[in-house]
Amino acid sequence: MNPKVFRLPLLLLLFLSPRPATQVAEATRPTRSTRPVLDLIGRILPGKGERFLLEFLPPARRARFELGSREGKILLRGTSPLALAAGLGWYLRHVALVPVSWTPGTPVQVPRTLPLPQRPVQKTCRVKHRFFLNYCTFGYTLPYWRWKEWERFIDWLALNGVDLPLAHTGNEAVWLRVWRKFGLPEEEIRAYFTGPAQLPWHRMANLDRWGGPLPRSFIDGKEALQKKILARERALGMKPVLPALAGHVPPGLKRLFPKARIAPLAVGWAGVARSCKTWFLDPKSPLFRKIQIAYLKEQERTYGTDHFYSADPFNEIVPPSWKPDFLQSVSRAIYQGMAEADPEARWVQMGWIFYNNRNWTPPRTKAMIEGVPPERMILLDYVCERVEFFRRIQDFFGAPFVWCYLGNFGGSTTMEGPLRKVAVRLNALFPSGGPSNLRGVGSTLEGLGVNPLLHQFVLERPWRQGPVSAEEWIREWARLRAGGPDPHAERAWEILLETAYNDRGVPGEEKRVCLQTKPTTGGKGWPRPRARIHYDNAVLARALEEMLQARPAAFERDAFRFDLVNLARQVLGNYSLNLCEELAEAYAAGNLPLFREKVSAFRRLALDL
Repeated sequence: MNPKVFRLPLLLLLFLSPRPATQVAEATRPTRSTRPVLDLIGRILPGKGERFLLEFLPPARRARFELGSREGKILLRGTSPLALAAGLGWYLRHVALVPVSWTPGTPVQVPRTLPLPQRPVQKTCRVKHRFFLNYCTFGYTLPYWRWKEWERFIDWLALNGVDLPLAHTGNEAVWLRVWRKFGLPEEEIRAYFTGPAQLPWHRMANLDRWGGPLPRSFIDGKEALQKKILARERALGMKPVLPALAGHVPPGLKRLFPKARIAPLAVGWAGVARSCKTWFLDPKSPLFRKIQIAYLKEQERTYGTDHFYSADPFNEIVPPSWKPDFLQSVSRAIYQGMAEADPEARWVQMGWIFYNNRNWTPPRTKAMIEGVPPERMILLDYVCERVEFFRRIQDFFGAPFVWCYLGNFGGSTTMEGPLRKVAVRLNALFPSGGPSNLRGVGSTLEGLGVNPLLHQFVLERPWRQGPVSAEEWIREWARLRAGGPDPHAERAWEILLETAYNDRGVPGEEKRVCLQTKPTTGGKGWPRPRARIHYDNAVLARALEEMLQARPAAFERDAFRFDLVNLARQVLGNYSLNLCEELAEAYAAGNLPLFREKVSAFRRLALDL
């Protein structure tokens, strides 16, 4: 999770003056219009809208969609706009064999005639929620995205039935107005913010100032962008998860409120300078409640609300006290401020803090959770491919939770993922539904990366009845990417299941190739091939050979070409680890001819990549 790194009286009157509700706030009202889904079809399948009939099913406790045909058209029926969008996604993946990438700018290749479903399809989601994104994604992938990128990504979320997307874009615009209300000048506030790519770790209270000050133009631009993001997500039936105060405040607040309990929290986190340390306001302080209410009210005026809020104190940070009574008082105060501003508030808390630090013993974790009334906190079991934390601590002591696959640390570009392990663990949850407090599944990837395979599997899994094996999914995936049955494409993905996507590696472990490391002859950060690659690269190369023998029609598909390039990149990247090791050994031995030979080979490899 680590990256490497005013004038008060008039402004106070302006802040406290009544402000009209925004259009964004109006967008939070429930709707059953098919218009947003018709617009989605128009964006993804231009000119094909007349091929579809859309109808609503009666509202139900669980999302449901049906596929069929009527009068020569494709019939989509669903319990909500989002269920209709999920049904469209199922149709594209399993009937039309049309992959839709989350990557902006990737074309959607549509057949001239969209096929009718050969048989009726009825799917009911086994869980209430499908969560997506991570604080870190807003640093590793999203910090400079504009509306063009976001529009495609939101369409992908809808096609995969995501109802709880994390929504942190534009957070600083709200905080800027709130901190000015409490007396801080704008220049000081913008200097307290970090640069754009570091904002996730600022929001998690890991560091201040790094890469700042944040330009006002960036803040204003992200506010406008967030309004468009939220309007589109809500139109499609999603409930964006907005931020709330978890205790992180500017150091200047201590100057203005000397009696408030404000103390340094993250000093030297991840090796950053002590000058970038963060400051924590004790949630039991009366000032905390005032700030929480002011922030949530200003956020609602600006962006509206769907009553889901993220607040994550002590992310990779040691709390001021490990006493259970203190931890419970923190969570109680955070929630009480939320509830006073929004009586319908639900707190979405990432479970990474409990997994990351073993000092979070069951009694301490229980105290933190039970500071919040039942059903008012949803825990994200953050990295279930490593540890299903709910099994360690008595199903989160009854608190609602979401089973999450992380899979990508640091925006990694390594082809990897324990597909069999994920399939087995999800099969254990369904069809029984798992623990009674299981509320959903999700993906908490730190970067969008190059492995859509597993994230798509996790999001689709609760819509399927009965066990789903990794082998079954990989065959379906091969057909989707190649555009139909292809023995060579299927064999290539079978090999990938035994190599890059096997269960022997450490999920999410950094596996850099030499071209991604600083030039060195050894020491810290030096790649160790045998420790990092958990399969035989020669076997992986056979998958590439198989893919190259696929039928000609497969090579016309963008998704297949992406897989081909991605696989070739991984094979060559793995080979670079061996070359780096041989190059370093030649250097250490003083063997100049061999050193030059390896340098030449490395240069050729770099050009191939």
